[in-house]
Amino acid sequence: MKKIRTFKMKASFSLVLMLGVLFVSCKDSSVSSIEEKGVTKDELLVVQSSANQTNTQSASSGSIIIDDFNGPTGSWSGDFPGLYTYLEDETVLGGGRELRSYRSGVTRINGSEGTLEWGGTNTSTEYALYYGNFIGSHGSPTKGSSPHADKKVFLNLDIGLEGAVVLEVLNISEVNNQITMYLSSTDGGWFYYTNVTLTEGEVQVPLSSFKAFEYNTPMPAEAAADIDGFRLDGFAHNDQGAAGTGTVLGHIAYKTGTPTSNVYVSSSSIQTYDPIFPASEDRSWTSSVCYQSNNFGLTANWVNPHNAFEVTQDNGQPHPWDNATFDAAWINSYNSMNSDGPGGHNWSKYETEVSGNGEFVIQLLADNCSWVYLADENGDNPRLVGYQGATSSPGEYGVTLDGTHQLSFVIFDGGGLAGGKFRLETTEEFGGTPPPIDTNNAPVADAGADQTLTATGATTSVTLDGSGSSDADGDALTYSWSNGATGATPTVALAKGTHVLTLTVSDGEESDTDEVTITVVNTTPVANAGVDQSVTATGATTTVTLDGSGSSDADGDALSYSWTLDGSVVSTDAS
Repeated sequence: MKKIRTFKMKASFSLVLMLGVLFVSCKDSSVSSIEEKGVTKDELLVVQSSANQTNTQSASSGSIIIDDFNGPTGSWSGDFPGLYTYLEDETVLGGGRELRSYRSGVTRINGSEGTLEWGGTNTSTEYALYYGNFIGSHGSPTKGSSPHADKKVFLNLDIGLEGAVVLEVLNISEVNNQITMYLSSTDGGWFYYTNVTLTEGEVQVPLSSFKAFEYNTPMPAEAAADIDGFRLDGFAHNDQGAAGTGTVLGHIAYKTGTPTSNVYVSSSSIQTYDPIFPASEDRSWTSSVCYQSNNFGLTANWVNPHNAFEVTQDNGQPHPWDNATFDAAWINSYNSMNSDGPGGHNWSKYETEVSGNGEFVIQLLADNCSWVYLADENGDNPRLVGYQGATSSPGEYGVTLDGTHQLSFVIFDGGGLAGGKFRLETTEEFGGTPPPIDTNNAPVADAGADQTLTATGATTSVTLDGSGSSDADGDALTYSWSNGATGATPTVALAKGTHVLTLTVSDGEESDTDEVTITVVNTTPVANAGVDQSVTATGATTTVTLDGSGSSDADGDALSYSWTLDGSVVSTDAS
């Protein structure tokens, strides 16, 4: 059921937002190539200081300005296939910037405000901004080719994976709030990209979110240590026709930063709930309770959310299993390490919000059997990522984070001591040999084509067909139909009418559903008025026995009879 892959990347968390568009780094040695151009680091800091005095959207203290857009005000209008404008400016890191306007787009630098603004009248208008070795690099049949290849430079910025790009967005286009950002590295030999959703204010884009353009693999540390240029592509206007009515950016800068710790540990800040007690003691709990389940405790009635308690034994000693295997506090849902409830049985739940991008390791040590779940940011779609029985050895579970998630634990206490502890950290911080990551894919349900059948009786046999369902991992699937049938191709008896059946397939961890409509239509009965008759008159009228008993209905439906003579009904009996 599980596909295993090894850890290959370093994960990182987002850093604190900064003003402007920033490169955040933990190093301060990223201007060597600029110094070769005759501009020293100290001179750049002087430029930055001057910009901070004149531009209210300046970067925070200690940042190095890349482009503050405080140069001369100007506007450029690009038609099909596109206009490429190179603006040399000694205050711009690298010596200049390249702008691209496409399909009646208007680009303007507002020097007095220190902003870059876009507008246009065509809903297909879009814009791009290039620095470093991206200058002069673009060319396509639809958007034309840049004539400025001779203007490119290699910035050689040592930003690091702990760094980030931060956009100061002053206005958002009504046409599009999505852009793509590219970084180049290793003398332009590799390109990395990430998609960015713009919101007004500061938008931070961690370097750890960038992936290789061709292979979709994470940016490695060596690439983040040699950024040669960057490109922001896909800006749009709001079709009001003037520069400044679309996307508006403030200045661009990069800044040194401090790496963020990627560790979450159990503590009194973790949320828990009142424990749940069984109705009576269960001496067979080792088998009746402690087993792997994909949803154990998820739908229980957890009440009274509150902070967990960091606990020790009554004598002040830690739990006997808490032998410093990893650093975290032992917690419980009430202020005692002693279990409670009938026979000391109870269940407790703990949850916390975690954020990160990449591959992580969860370590869990609990007094008894435990279930570990990872859900999305809102706590929806939880999935089991770990289960362990009552053991003094910590469980280790590999997970992949792609933003904000809710991590939760359900712990059963069978009597005596209670509670547990956990630690979540990146594979790099974990060290040693990390556990494999479960990358189970959900199955795909296929309930088959809709069917229309002619009734063969009060009920009609119908063969359902869920055999088209599939699982990318090759996991064995279970099939459950909404009418109670099981199996991929069960035969069921349906009455006449329209039936909508739902098929649920599960691989034991994930499930999917699909619907099929089965219509059983009525069969037209067959009338049989009997054989023709010749009788001798017995008077003014003669009695004749009619015989419709040979009439039939394939469904077995009860039939009604109506005999007519010269347009008048003379009998409603079969004979």
